[in-house]
Amino acid sequence: TLFRQQVVRSFERKNSLLLCSLHRFSSAKTSYFYEEANLDPLKAKFDARQHRIFGSVDAIKLSESDQTRLMPEDNMAAVLNKPLEVAIYPMERPSLIQPWEVLLRVDNTGICGSDLEYYRHGVIGPFKLEQPMIMGHESGGTVLAVGKGVDNGLKPGDKVALEPGLVCGECNSCKSGKYNLCPEVTFFATPPVHGTMRR
Repeated sequence: TLFRQQVVRSFERKNSLLLCSLHRFSSAKTSYFYEEANLDPLKAKFDARQHRIFGSVDAIKLSESDQTRLMPEDNMAAVLNKPLEVAIYPMERPSLIQPWEVLLRVDNTGICGSDLEYYRHGVIGPFKLEQPMIMGHESGGTVLAVGKGVDNGLKPGDKVALEPGLVCGECNSCKSGKYNLCPEVTFFATPPVHGTMRR
């Protein structure tokens, strides 16, 4: 799965914990979940800003052989269809790495209290599960490939922990380094945004 450059290095690998029962499905690869920009307007805004920053830097297009070399396993994901119903679905493998993106294999995902709330009740405050959502946001994994504009030292094989929030990068909080206070922050696995419990 593709994740942005907002990662924390020095990830200490831990065993993942899955608290709810999962059902495996053998349906066709699900393109619905791959069109995340349609569900997360901040991602479209973020991508547009990144395109302005990186200008003419090319994205990396992955051929089928590249996908198989980098991601030999199916891209299975834990999907919360509705409260108390989680299923495993095969998702499309990423075929494009933008200059600012990192291709990551998710090795472990912890279960947060919010995951349990969405699983049990389908709602937290104003965020209500109205369509299937990939769960999880406390993840760590291994870098498989980096975009051409990634210049923070990340390289294939690095172990990383994910920053679960996508911020605007333009407000006073972001510009002062307090991005955790961004009023437009979008979190993985907060409806309608998909999470990281996938390969």
